[in-house]
Amino acid sequence: MDQPKLIGAALAEARDRYAKGNLQEAAELCAAVLQIDEKQDGALHLLGLIASRIGDPEKALDFLSKAIEANPDPKYYRDCAGVCEVLGLKDVAEDCLRKAASLDAPEVSRPSLQRAGIVTDVAPASRPVKRPALKVGEAIGRALAFHQAGRLDEAESLYHEVLVVDPEQADALHLLGLIHHQRGNHPMAVELMQRAIGIAPHASVPYSNCGSALQSMGRFDEAEACYRQAIALDRSNADGYLNLGTVLEAKGKTGEAEACYREALRLIPDYAKAHNNLGKLLAESGRQEEGIAHARRAIEIDPGYAGAFSNLAAFLNQQGKYEEAIGHARRAAEINPGYAAAWSNWGVSCKELERYDEAVGLFRRALECDPDHVESLNNLGAALRELRRFDEAILPLERAVALKPDFAGALGNRGVLYIDKELPEKAIYCLERAIELKPEDPAGYLNLGTAWRALARFDDAIECYRKALSIRPDYPDAINNLGTIFQLQGKTDEVIRFYQEALSRVNLPMIRWNLSLALVASGDLERGWPESEYRWLSVLKGQARPFPQPWWDGRDPAGKTLLLWGEQGVGDEVVFASVIPDLIRLAGHCVVECEPRLATLFARSFPEAEVIPRTYPPDPRALRPDIDFQIPIQSTFRWVRPGLESFPHHHGFLVPDPQRRAFWKARLDALGSGIKVGISWRSRHRAALRDVHYTRIEDWGPVFSVPGLTFVNLQYDDCREEIDTARKLFGVKIHAFEEIDLLNDLDDAAALTSAVDLMISVGNAAAGIGGAVGAPLWLMMNSGNWVLLGTDRLPWLPEARLFLKPLGEDWQRAMEGVAAALQTLGGEGR
Repeated sequence: MDQPKLIGAALAEARDRYAKGNLQEAAELCAAVLQIDEKQDGALHLLGLIASRIGDPEKALDFLSKAIEANPDPKYYRDCAGVCEVLGLKDVAEDCLRKAASLDAPEVSRPSLQRAGIVTDVAPASRPVKRPALKVGEAIGRALAFHQAGRLDEAESLYHEVLVVDPEQADALHLLGLIHHQRGNHPMAVELMQRAIGIAPHASVPYSNCGSALQSMGRFDEAEACYRQAIALDRSNADGYLNLGTVLEAKGKTGEAEACYREALRLIPDYAKAHNNLGKLLAESGRQEEGIAHARRAIEIDPGYAGAFSNLAAFLNQQGKYEEAIGHARRAAEINPGYAAAWSNWGVSCKELERYDEAVGLFRRALECDPDHVESLNNLGAALRELRRFDEAILPLERAVALKPDFAGALGNRGVLYIDKELPEKAIYCLERAIELKPEDPAGYLNLGTAWRALARFDDAIECYRKALSIRPDYPDAINNLGTIFQLQGKTDEVIRFYQEALSRVNLPMIRWNLSLALVASGDLERGWPESEYRWLSVLKGQARPFPQPWWDGRDPAGKTLLLWGEQGVGDEVVFASVIPDLIRLAGHCVVECEPRLATLFARSFPEAEVIPRTYPPDPRALRPDIDFQIPIQSTFRWVRPGLESFPHHHGFLVPDPQRRAFWKARLDALGSGIKVGISWRSRHRAALRDVHYTRIEDWGPVFSVPGLTFVNLQYDDCREEIDTARKLFGVKIHAFEEIDLLNDLDDAAALTSAVDLMISVGNAAAGIGGAVGAPLWLMMNSGNWVLLGTDRLPWLPEARLFLKPLGEDWQRAMEGVAAALQTLGGEGR
């Protein structure tokens, strides 16, 4: 693009940004133009207007003078006259106007004085002007016509021209102040309107508009006084009642605000804006149906009222009617594409419908309209969090809080995000501040409790969850979280009573699923296993396999073909597979669908069954009509593991590859003498709330200090830094074999695990494999874990030796117990 076209395009974009109120971006574009041509008059003129709008008349005069020097345009002279009038340079202003008139003096017929912006009329001048009245009146008429047409620059120039002739012309001062108010320069607006009021103290409208500017500055008491004076001067001023209602609502006086809106509607029953404002107040006060009715009425009166469509969408979102809300928000955006709230409410609907990618796009569209729209910033962060795009999510949330430090919603979302990012200390700071601002919001206490739980501060967490329930007794998340802590603390009887009592208030699948865990943890398998089916309506909702066969209901499967399919994590699939031999004996035939990484190991271990990998869509074998029933493996427990006595004693039920086992046995022997101890210390899936079940490599000092041991890594992800930490802290070498992929080659991982003399682990997938292949297993766990089934052993893996610790206690005593037990081995292998 050649230079003139480049400059023209940049100036057009700058004027567009200026018109939309994006002054900084407009100024940057103008500055870029001046880098190319330092005397470009259009850029200098626009910079002068920007400086005037942000309240810097000296800089504005400098830019406008340079623009005139480059190109003596009459518009530039008129704008320069306006700035000079603000600076008190009346002679210079008059000279600018004379030069503008000599260059261009268009004649415009006087329009009627109608509403301009939020102006309802124009007050009469309080004193004769210094020049013929007709000429001033004509100039004001022309200016008002420009004003009503949105041509604010031209209107502003004419108002300034009038004020040069008569600095105390009240209408010009008032309307010029209104332009500054519309442009966001509220301090200048207040100054000009107060001058108008001083000259014409009996006109109602300037008080009303001055109140609006004061309200925009947060000076609510002064705004209220202005609105009340406007009403006192004109009791039929419906706008005054409307505006007074808005400031009273902002001050929390909702009852008085409602009365004002209703008075405005008494004066003008078809006043769409009053219906809209009243509807918003009622909806936010919990009277949603009334609020919706008023919003619908506002739309009937004014079908082009974008604000009413947007608010109706917001009210419907509150009622969970998201699809209907989308239609109204879309209509608002069609009417006014630059209306941030419309796009934001549309985004909220999509977010609640879990259409997160679509929601992100809509919130970004809202922020194009208004980069400082705090609701959109907050919701964008929340939607990005749902997509687990945590690093992206933090930026809009921090921006929202920076713009509005008392925004409880954004503080709360930022706190939850910090929990996700495993920064609970930062989360606590945000959440405590959110609670200070909104102490009756149960979600704040729920999230704060979760942050305390992440720090293992369980008493603090319990206190927060109880507080949430005191505000909302049927709060499902608080019920579940509090019950989970009771369960982890081993308070099994208490948690069962707690969930049963909660179910009398709110019967939800998640609570019933947690009750099933508590019942099973107490050893009450008869009641616990049936309740566990609620997992398909809660934690595993939408994850059931899409097979056509009916579910097995426990009837005699002899002569039938059962399709057994794994569920949950790899460790769960492995341990739960201990029932497969029982089901093979009971049924005529079994088809087993499993995690693909387990297929080879399962096929070798269960040769009487057909083993197929889990695929999407399913393997065609799983869809064949010769299969009589399907069943997820955990769901079989109610029939094949109905009581503790039904758990068989075994030495392992999975068969590792004998050749690979021999290979690994030789590799281990080559490491030298001593007991070969395989170790795994955590889960691959890290999260603050999960880490209470797992150790850190730094905790293993007592174990590493036992002599005569050779440690072998069985941790199934990248743990090189942790292995190096153990070497530096304890001087211990943990042997890690680079040629094995412990995460993806589970068949070879099983072979290696079966070859060690002893495995020491926490409760993770590696431990499940170790116990299943018959490796001697020492397991460290929290004492309240449901998999113990109310015992002090692990019925699933009966030969595992347990080292239990209470929840909230660190791993020191458990590690010392393991170390003491290792000392008794006397250096002997198995």
